[in-house]
Amino acid sequence: MTVLKTPVPRLISADGAEALLPRDIQNRVERAWAVQAQIEVLKAELDTHKALLEKLLPAGGRAEIPGLCSATLSLATTTRIADAERLRGVLGPLWAECVIEEVAYKPTAALQQLASDGDSPIATPIRDCLTVSVTPRLTLRALRPEGDGKKAKKAK
Repeated sequence: MTVLKTPVPRLISADGAEALLPRDIQNRVERAWAVQAQIEVLKAELDTHKALLEKLLPAGGRAEIPGLCSATLSLATTTRIADAERLRGVLGPLWAECVIEEVAYKPTAALQQLASDGDSPIATPIRDCLTVSVTPRLTLRALRPEGDGKKAKKAK
């Protein structure tokens, strides 16, 4: 006859020694595991709501629910250099002022200004060498009832 052993909660030290897991530690581990699972489910739900709000709210707009919260949609713009060698030829001596050379090329504010200058003859060729992307960023903030004078806490 084979006797099946029921796994017993155990505490394993760094040197590999094993002991029975004290009940208070077991309870904490089980609760932490349950909370982590809830957080993962809630994080997925929050991400879904944020993605929908990023589509529903106007850029720079804010939805407010007095006494509860607000949701603000801001857009972060990122400019990357798509064709560095071509841009180097377009900029000529302005290259060092407009581009930080690292493993990746990073445009400066001066390059972004040149690219958006409608009067500059090199603005269009500069823009042809750049890739500009816009990333939505949603911020949720708790709102306190009006007039209590306290600042609300921010959640992301």
